[in-house]
Amino acid sequence: MVFFLKLELWPRPLLSSPDPTLYQMDTMTPEMVRQFWSLVSEIGRPEWLTQGDDDLVQLLVNACRKQHALSLVDTSTLNRYISIRLPLIRDIVLD
Repeated sequence: MVFFLKLELWPRPLLSSPDPTLYQMDTMTPEMVRQFWSLVSEIGRPEWLTQGDDDLVQLLVNACRKQHALSLVDTSTLNRYISIRLPLIRDIVLD
């Protein structure tokens, strides 16, 4: 069996992404995902449910930045990741 690896030097938009500005190189690593959800399960608080969406995103991003050194790209990626998953985050905190 022969496998071919196609290398691309420039990031390209994700095909399934509704936002064409998202690029393959701008994704969460498995470690970042694990650290984020660990943070949510550790410090999830009921008062998060009363926060507005933008305020909650900033609260979570800042909490992650306190625990882990994040680059500007990682911070931006995390911001989008959280924004997309706010309903899930709120459901987890509610339980």
